[in-house]
Amino acid sequence: MYSSAYYLQALLLLSKRLNNLIINHRERDDRSYFKPNKQMKTQDLKSGFSIFGNKGAVWSNECHIIGEGFGTLCGNPALSTNWAFIEEVEHIGCQKCIEVYNQAEQPKTTYEKWLSGELRNFGSFHTSLLETYQKADSNNRTRLENAFPEWFLAKSITI
Repeated sequence: MYSSAYYLQALLLLSKRLNNLIINHRERDDRSYFKPNKQMKTQDLKSGFSIFGNKGAVWSNECHIIGEGFGTLCGNPALSTNWAFIEEVEHIGCQKCIEVYNQAEQPKTTYEKWLSGELRNFGSFHTSLLETYQKADSNNRTRLENAFPEWFLAKSITI
């Protein structure tokens, strides 16, 4: 009968070999070389969107776009661990997600337009209201959102 130290040593050796196999497979299997696809940079995503991908999607350069309040834009279920986020993947490769994302225009709220400088020359009431929202705590922000939803709450995207 073998000692527990022997089994532990064998398990450690097996773990190292498996890790080397995974690293070699990842270096060898760059599918974007064989199948050209248009990729999108993660940093170009608008707020409310982020990258999602399981291990297979990360290894095959086919990570998805996931939206706030709904799953991936292509309809692929987002039920696994988000390895794209963990591995800090910088490119989205799912062509259907990119296509849907480019078609969907998320409208800006009045507050977002005001913050970005798109809206100017408001009346004093409007400007003071927007400034108050900017400085408000969460309870007061909620009150303002309920009173003026079209100013502060973005409309949901229909996909």
